[in-house]
Order: sequence, then C-alpha cells, then structure tokens
Amino acid sequence: MTITNDPLQVIYDNDLIHKSIEDAIAEKFEVGVSIYEHDGKFILRWTDFVANEWAEEFPTMSVALLRLASLIACGESDWHNGFNQVPAEFTNLGKDFLSVTTC
Repeated sequence: MTITNDPLQVIYDNDLIHKSIEDAIAEKFEVGVSIYEHDGKFILRWTDFVANEWAEEFPTMSVALLRLASLIACGESDWHNGFNQVPAEFTNLGKDFLSVTTC
C-alpha cells in the first residue's frame, strides 16, 4: 500500500496494477466513494450509481476514514449489514475508538 502526495488518495498494488481505493471499492462493491475537505471538515460522499447519493460531514479525516471502513464492512456482508449510527453518533464512537487505539 502506498500513500501518495495527495493525502486523500491511497493506492494499493495488486499484481502490479495500481488502483485508487475509490476505484477498488467501486469495482468490488458497486459503490462510488470520495472523501474531501470542505471548510475544515471532511466530507464522505458515496453513491450506488443508480439514484441515491449520500454525504456526511466529519471533524477529522481519521473519523471520515473510519466511517468509510464501516461502509466497506457493510459491502463485505453483501449489504446484509447497514449503519447503526447517524454521523453525529458515529463521530463520538470514532473519536472514542481513536483515543483507545492511539496515544
């Protein structure tokens, strides 16, 4: 896994084929995702490529990436699982998780 100069793009190498994490998620789970900074907040935006698009705002990139990991986990369950928290509740849980896993 390589982190590029763009802090919001993560590249992984699979048999010498480089893909952005966004492309890999779109290919595997048929969901379009992006994380971008806006007015000091981080926005996680995703779509099902049909008619639905969502955008959630988070205070830090790390919490937005945790929410993205949760979205991926939903896809890994073949979409049998969904989110249990609204963004504000998730932000508090994400901060708690990070406070335990980092020092």
